[in-house]
Amino acid sequence: MNPIQPNVCFRQVVSLLSLLSLFVVMLITLAARVGVAAPIQDTTPRSKTKVGAASVQAGEKKNASAKNEAVESDALPDQAPSGEGQIVLFDGETLDGWEVTNFGGEGECSVEEGCLKIAAGYPISGVNSTREDLPKTNYEISLEVKQTRGIDFFCGLTFPVAESHCTFIVGGWAGSVVGLSCIDDLDASSNDSRKLMKFEDDRWYKVRVRVQPERIQCWIDAEEVVDQNIAGKKISLRNETLASRPLGLCNFETTSHFKNIKIREFKPGDLENEESISKASNAQGSSKSVDKASGNDKGNEPVSRSKDKDK
Repeated sequence: MNPIQPNVCFRQVVSLLSLLSLFVVMLITLAARVGVAAPIQDTTPRSKTKVGAASVQAGEKKNASAKNEAVESDALPDQAPSGEGQIVLFDGETLDGWEVTNFGGEGECSVEEGCLKIAAGYPISGVNSTREDLPKTNYEISLEVKQTRGIDFFCGLTFPVAESHCTFIVGGWAGSVVGLSCIDDLDASSNDSRKLMKFEDDRWYKVRVRVQPERIQCWIDAEEVVDQNIAGKKISLRNETLASRPLGLCNFETTSHFKNIKIREFKPGDLENEESISKASNAQGSSKSVDKASGNDKGNEPVSRSKDKDK
């Protein structure tokens, strides 16, 4: 029998140790994989909790937004005078009571979808009233107007002022000037009534002009944009709008749509009464809005009383 060689024995031991080492590595790898998988499963509930919190926050924001909208909806719009004595100047169907103004180069004027459409001309287009019973002072004109395309004023409203006439310009001089033409021979771009505003296409604007013996006021939507003292002032027209007398609508290289054109006479005492009513209504509306914002509206009162009873 041959004796066992020492080097053969050594190689066998090394091989055995290698196998053990490989087995240990496999165990460590398996343990590591199990350890990594566990945290992934643990994170699932936490992610759901975050989503739930986000949903709650979104709901709170939605409720806050709804409250704000409710408060805004309760705010009263500009208080225009009552409709008593109003005369409708445009019936929404025909051009009865109006004629196309002969400016030269004017665009087509027509009725479309209940609106008076004045197409862009080169440069001015418009219509003027054929009525002979128009008031000259202590009256108010109101209308709605929008522009669909153009480069300059989309509403030039010419109206009587005692024995003269004036034009309220909306969006003049490249689209931003508002004012009266003319006061002491100065047009809307140069006199004290001048104001700069930004206007949007395809948006309806409410225009209102009030004429009194010593005062002209103009509103666009709820904002009073002109409050002009005319005592001792010369009121006149630019040459381009002389053809719009006695009452006319025009634009400058712009297409406009008009509707709800009305005129109303009043007595000075009527305005004082209406202003008092308007102030009272605004005060009541403001009080309502504050109550609603704080949750103290009438609908909540019975609840609060029942809670006091329980106590």
